[in-house]
Amino acid sequence: MKILATLDERNICIGILETSEIITGAIELQEYDRSLLGKKYEDGAFVDVPPQEVVPQTTLEDKINYIYYKQMGAI
Repeated sequence: MKILATLDERNICIGILETSEIITGAIELQEYDRSLLGKKYEDGAFVDVPPQEVVPQTTLEDKINYIYYKQMGAI
């Protein structure tokens, strides 16, 4: 049995599995290591991915609530 790390299109580890099959694009590991999940495979090693800043998006519900509360005089 082989232990493989599966990667997404950005080379981020999205899964680790033990299988006897060959999976194209998967990386063979020496041991089952869940700490690799979410890391990027780059130049033959797994590295931490810097966190991306999440910009909050105004939803339609937010806009409707704003209009409603403004009309009610709460804002």
